[in-house]
Amino acid sequence: MILAKSDGTTLKDHIRDCLRIVDNLHQSLPELSSASGMVRFWEQLFYSVCFHDLGKVHKEFQKVLKGQRDEWTHQRHEVYSVAYVDKLKIDIRERDIIRKVILAHHKTFEELRQRYKNSDEIKNDLELIYSERAYHPEDFHANLMRCFPSSDLREIFTFLGQLAHSRGIPLDLKGILYKDIIHPVEELVFNRSAESEKESSFWGEMLLWGALKICDHYASAGIREIYRLKEEHFSFLTKMQKELQQKGDGFHTHQKLCFEKDGNTILIAPTGSGKTEAAIGWLRRQHRKAEGRIYYVLPYTASINAMHQRLVYSMEGDISPIGSTAVGVQHGKLSQYLQHLWEDEHVYMLSDDRREQLLRQYRSMILPVKVVTPFQLLKYLYGVKGYEMGYAELAGAKIILDEIHAYDVLTFAQLLVMFEYLSKYLKVNFLVMSATIPSFMLNYLKSTLNVSGVIRADRALCDSLKRHRVEVCDGSVFDQFDRLSELLSSNRRGILVCNTVAKAQECFRKIVHQELVSADEIVVLHGRFTTQDRLAKEESVSKKKTRLLIGTQAIEVSLDIDYDFMITEPAPLDALLQRFGRVNRRSRQSTPAPILVCRKGGEFDGRIYPESVTSRTIDVLESQGVIRESDIQSLLDLVYPEWEEHDRQEFENTLRLFRVAVGNLKPFSRHKENEEEFYDKFDGIEILPSQFLPDYKHALEKWDFIHAEQYKVSIRKGMYTKYIREGIIHAEPITILKKDEAVFETTVLLIDLKYNSNVGLTDDPL
Repeated sequence: MILAKSDGTTLKDHIRDCLRIVDNLHQSLPELSSASGMVRFWEQLFYSVCFHDLGKVHKEFQKVLKGQRDEWTHQRHEVYSVAYVDKLKIDIRERDIIRKVILAHHKTFEELRQRYKNSDEIKNDLELIYSERAYHPEDFHANLMRCFPSSDLREIFTFLGQLAHSRGIPLDLKGILYKDIIHPVEELVFNRSAESEKESSFWGEMLLWGALKICDHYASAGIREIYRLKEEHFSFLTKMQKELQQKGDGFHTHQKLCFEKDGNTILIAPTGSGKTEAAIGWLRRQHRKAEGRIYYVLPYTASINAMHQRLVYSMEGDISPIGSTAVGVQHGKLSQYLQHLWEDEHVYMLSDDRREQLLRQYRSMILPVKVVTPFQLLKYLYGVKGYEMGYAELAGAKIILDEIHAYDVLTFAQLLVMFEYLSKYLKVNFLVMSATIPSFMLNYLKSTLNVSGVIRADRALCDSLKRHRVEVCDGSVFDQFDRLSELLSSNRRGILVCNTVAKAQECFRKIVHQELVSADEIVVLHGRFTTQDRLAKEESVSKKKTRLLIGTQAIEVSLDIDYDFMITEPAPLDALLQRFGRVNRRSRQSTPAPILVCRKGGEFDGRIYPESVTSRTIDVLESQGVIRESDIQSLLDLVYPEWEEHDRQEFENTLRLFRVAVGNLKPFSRHKENEEEFYDKFDGIEILPSQFLPDYKHALEKWDFIHAEQYKVSIRKGMYTKYIREGIIHAEPITILKKDEAVFETTVLLIDLKYNSNVGLTDDPL
């Protein structure tokens, strides 16, 4: 019996399991083939799967898997697997691609270069170190001739022939002369030239490499089915249509237009006008034409869980989001943890319950709809580890980007590059949505996405929406506490929005101290809560017991709430309009809801928002009073006629440099500099409050990575730098070691500040 895994999984079973994933990919990612540019992509993936682990037939590797004493010397089985690809009687160019993807299906070419000696070094070692042996333990040809039992090879080749015959795929295995085979690392890695790379099929290599790794990882993880969206997942739209018709109503015009639109689309519509339903209707249209993975992209991590729950409820009904087979969430470093583990043979030493725990977490990553931040897509364009699988999953994807206005200049520029790159090469369709976007930014989107007409909410709907009466007030939010008390006394529920977490926490303490509202009637919501606390708060904000919501920009997106009034610190117009959208959202109040915008913000607000833009916003709002949705575009264009000069330069430089960086990506490589640049560029660093370290370790010991990540809190890069300088943050190495189980090592950033579930991470020292 030839093993593939140390848990007893045979090589035949592993190949069968991988081929099940091939069949699933064929159905769920049908655009992979055309995006690769390879006519026989699925045949080549079949061959790659069949041959990728043949190196495990090596008798010393079999001893490793059986826990016996061995002379394997930590070689790489995939190096020997490549040798047998030469038996394939297929086009030499196709065969070379298969050889490369098999060689790189665990380690990149750079890692193999560091691991392996060239032929001269092996010859020297044999004379100096292994003189008493007949051959060097890493002598490629000697290993092929001495360590691969012919009976085992015959058994496997017969098995592969049967598999190919059952699928109608030609598998003509010719004889092979080991002496004629060049060491794969020497041929494909040491002798890799720029000229040979130019002649290679970039997308063929990239997507076949990614697809093989998906098959191997999923099969190793115990995945037997890739869930797909079905027509029934969209049935809630039909039900909603019937309910509206019974009331003598129907979907809005902009929703119906989205339902019928093919390809890249831009939607501009007010908050609360059904953009999410419009997006799902657009998705249904694209999905009927060709399947693909779906990504629902939101700007802030803090808003992801609320959207996840909303999509699960819409598409699957009243079930726990944990049990969803349609909609998942990309959790922090979960993909990195699991990818590391499935590539390590030690994972197969885990007990059954630990492996089942990992399997449950892995399933949550591969559902057909994923709610993500843009950085979880942009990372693939930076070549972050796992980018080849990311690219494969993106083939034919449908990507919905909500709140496109919310991104800074740098991110907006990189999103434009992502749009043009994925549309052109991977047949990705985009739906980009916003309630508020300046015309000059909209023009960039139209040009990049090749969209001539924008879908907008009709004039009648916009004119009818007079939901907010804006009053610009002197002073800061603290100066509005009398007005706050007055508004709350009339049985209204209000929102107080601050620009910083520290200000929101200070407001909570002062309001409770002055007994304006009791602590149990207030919910504080911002980005510096643990996931568990944030989820609890997102549930609380919809309950009538909550009279006052104190928040930051975390409330600007995706929270489907409807309060009666708002007091807010000054901010740019687009940000304010998103905040306003959480008040009188469904136009239930007989008169426009009061919105108080303070002239005075915080001392450090200029680090968050450009002061010139905020100043122009206040000037525009002073003369408005009641805001009509139909006036918003002209107001935005007054505040944002064009980029500020500094922003324009950053935008143009980012576009140029990011296009170059994306164009420099190569298959089979690790782009470490790009990875470091990616993690350095984007705001939001995950840290662990020190008081949760025991809980974090306990979760890791149970291999519950999702639960472990939920103890972390996100802080801005500027705050991270400040805390590092003050010695408040330090790195803590963690090693999890259990008898008969794998070793898992990681490093977590600890912060020595107090945390409490009412106000989140504070600036108070432990």
